[in-house]
Amino acid sequence: MKLLEAEQAVLGGILLRPEAYHRVADVLGEEDFTHRDHVAIYRALRHMLRDGDAVDFLTVGDWLAGKGFAHLGPYLIDLVSGTPSAANITAYAGIVATQAERRRVQAAGERIAHVESYAEAQAMLAAVRPQQVARLKTATDGLREMVDALQARFEADSIVTGVPTGLDTLDVLTGGWQAGDLVGIGGATSSGKTAFALQAAIAGGRCYYASLEMMASQLFERVVCNVGQIPYRYVRFPKEAPDTFLQSLNAGAALARELPLIVDDQPGLTCDQLCARARQLHMAEPLKMMVVDHLNLVRRPRKNSASELGEIAIQLKNLAKDLRIPVLLLVQLNRESKKGDNKRPELEAFRDSGEIEEALDTAVMVYRDEYHNPNGPLKGYAEFIVRKQRAGERNVTAWARSILSEMRFEACDEPERSTAAAEGNNGAGDFASRFGTRRQSQGGSGVR
Repeated sequence: MKLLEAEQAVLGGILLRPEAYHRVADVLGEEDFTHRDHVAIYRALRHMLRDGDAVDFLTVGDWLAGKGFAHLGPYLIDLVSGTPSAANITAYAGIVATQAERRRVQAAGERIAHVESYAEAQAMLAAVRPQQVARLKTATDGLREMVDALQARFEADSIVTGVPTGLDTLDVLTGGWQAGDLVGIGGATSSGKTAFALQAAIAGGRCYYASLEMMASQLFERVVCNVGQIPYRYVRFPKEAPDTFLQSLNAGAALARELPLIVDDQPGLTCDQLCARARQLHMAEPLKMMVVDHLNLVRRPRKNSASELGEIAIQLKNLAKDLRIPVLLLVQLNRESKKGDNKRPELEAFRDSGEIEEALDTAVMVYRDEYHNPNGPLKGYAEFIVRKQRAGERNVTAWARSILSEMRFEACDEPERSTAAAEGNNGAGDFASRFGTRRQSQGGSGVR
């Protein structure tokens, strides 16, 4: 079918069955029509149906006459007589929309050839993207999708239904990071947020890691230590390292080289810039997840407005839904946000960072008791406390051994505190748990 005929079939179908307009309104805009008269007719139909006016070739002709298009009266009759029915109107609308998108791509290509900045070119390409809403779904549609998702869970090889978190104990509680979710990772300074986020990125697949604090080289030092189980102190002070260090370093670097991890260490990015870069990467090859490290360093025009942090969180949530990937958002909490002996952060701690709590689908707090009790029975352990989870339990804890001397965590059972207290944890990082294993880790942590 020719484009002109498809445009005529769309307009004629709406004139025959005005309710058919709502089947194509999310696909077509008046700018998608090529003929000036067709643009005017579609605009008339849109305005009249929006205002609840009766629509037929006579009433539309009167509306157009009032706008200076009286000559279109006879053409409206031709459109009605030339369209047998509105049954295939969505197919006709698809032809019109596809051709319109093709024209926009060609026009953008011509303009891009004359621009001088990458940002301008990216904005032009973004404007080409069709601006249409998702199809509304009936109960039958929703139930069908629910059954498909349930079947996929039954057939899955593991409990993880989303992107692995990097900790088996946390996977058990969450099923992994879920597509479309904004996940807040909160913790005090030096609690291990970045080490955990990197471990999640390593486990998750193709990941865009926006590092607003550390340089890429610093992050990849931590990645190599994580995958190679290399003491970080040896990377910082190689003269102290044993003779086997270079061999271990090369092995770790070889593993890191194979990771689909994309690090962006440009400081001072705005949320718009972060989202634009994520979309660009996703168009080139679909992402599995995204990490923003961290919220408090995203550049804000108003700088001192706490509400801007909430706006950033909402924008990242919309990005997660649009790309259908989980977005991990690291949040640095006030170390004095909770008074008393129990320093485990509550969900309310996020409120000190700009009212972002409402935008989060999942909130995980990273807590290491040894930060507050250096010689306590939980030295060498970390708690990942799930304070919020839209589709699961709240206020549950995943335990892990804190091996931050190698920039990593290992999932474990909740420690038997009496045993831990009896056996102790020395300064090098020994610890015991119900797993019945001990590990001697080397060097200092230098944790972030």
